[in-house]
Amino acid sequence: MSPKTGQPEPTKETARPTLEKLKNMIHEAGITENSLKVIVATKGHYGLDADISTYSDNFITRWIIPNWTKIVQTISNNKGDK
Repeated sequence: MSPKTGQPEPTKETARPTLEKLKNMIHEAGITENSLKVIVATKGHYGLDADISTYSDNFITRWIIPNWTKIVQTISNNKGDK
C-alpha cells in the first residue's frame, strides 16, 4: 500500500498470481483470451478492446472464477452456433 494514497502499489503483470491463474485456466479449458473478452464485454464489465491484463484481481476472483464453468459452457455453445 502506498503510504500517501492508501492504494495498492502498482505491480508488474508477472507479479500477479491471479492473472497467471486466469491464463492457466484459459489454457486448460482450451478457449482463447479473445473468447473470454467477448463474454466479459457482453456482460458489460470491460470493453472488448480491454486486454485481460487490465482486469482487476477483484474482478477475476469475484466474477470470473466463480462463474468459470458457465463462462466456458457459454463459449462452447457459441462455437456450435458458427
